[in-house]
Order: sequence, then structure tokens, then C-alpha cells
Amino acid sequence: MLHAYGLRMERILKDARSMDDLGQCIVGDLTEAEIRYLVENEWAETADDVLWRRSKIGLLASNEQVASLEQLVASVKSNLRH
Repeated sequence: MLHAYGLRMERILKDARSMDDLGQCIVGDLTEAEIRYLVENEWAETADDVLWRRSKIGLLASNEQVASLEQLVASVKSNLRH
């Protein structure tokens, strides 16, 4: 994360004390906390956006992982609107 985000990593980690605090790993080591950050701060709009343009791990994702990611992205976007 440090390589990818530098000092912005603090915005992802917040007050996490363990990996469990970052939520489930959706694809590889991409956690719920990182996905939330990408949607809330980096304008990620879809699972494909997160997988290809933001994290570059699209080739590693199964159909089930993409579906889980799409649900999480939609949930975060919905919470932003409220």
C-alpha cells in the first residue's frame, strides 16, 4: 500500500490495528478499506474501474470476486449519496 498510495495510505488505514480491521480481502490483497477509499476519493465507479485502472489486478479476479467487488462498490456509492 505504501508504494501505491504513499502518505495517502493513512486515509485507508485510519485507526486499523490489524488486517482484520481493513475488512475482507476481495481480490488478492485488495481489502474493503482500500476499495472504499478508491470509490470515495479516487472516483472509482465500477468493479472494472477498481480492477483495471486503480489496482491493475484485473487478470487475477474470478467471476465471483468481480461480483463481490461490484456489490461493494455499489454499496459504497449508495452510502455516499446519503
